[in-house]
Amino acid sequence: MTPPDILSYAVLGVVAYLLGSVPVALIMSAVLKRTDLRRIGSGNLGVLNTMFNVGKLPGLLTIVGHGILAALTVFLAGWFPEGWFPWGWQYPADWWVPMRDDVGLMVAMAGLTAGNMWQLFAKFRGSRGSTTVGWALLVAAPLMLLVLFGVWLAAILALRRNVPAARVLHAAIPVVFGLMQGSWTFAIGGAVIAVLLTLKVAFSGDDATALGVYRRFGINENR
Repeated sequence: MTPPDILSYAVLGVVAYLLGSVPVALIMSAVLKRTDLRRIGSGNLGVLNTMFNVGKLPGLLTIVGHGILAALTVFLAGWFPEGWFPWGWQYPADWWVPMRDDVGLMVAMAGLTAGNMWQLFAKFRGSRGSTTVGWALLVAAPLMLLVLFGVWLAAILALRRNVPAARVLHAAIPVVFGLMQGSWTFAIGGAVIAVLLTLKVAFSGDDATALGVYRRFGINENR
């Protein structure tokens, strides 16, 4: 990898971070309910805090907004191999091939996730990142998302506790990424994303636990 390549990927990562930093939940809450989401409930700028403490419409629009930003980020990663600002850009003939550049996609997903967790435009407040990662995988690799959901579901049904199940899921991400794509790049990228998710869980409140979401399904919320 040449220095221009490294600089190009750095630009891609920064752009992805900025896209992730768009405070969709904060904007929806402010516009629709004239409420500062950072001062309500857990203060997380995520879907559950928005939906349960502000309203269903802002919550649904937050989900859609995160999906749009995730899809745009994956599109940018797909365009990246054809050339990237400021070294020239041209519209690629096969514009939708998000998996053709392992490094670009992993850099974009990691940047998007970090941006969503620590949003620059919301004074580094943010969400826990799971919705954004899920949307990005749905756009780029839906089968991988389905497998990871299966891992989480099996873990939570077996353990009956949400926090240990989340740990199992996070540990499985680099394994699933690496094995399904047959790529060390994906394994490393998955490890970075798993570390980001784990750090956010360790240092932020869990809206699902606070709101009793898991109790409705008979899941013990204790660690």
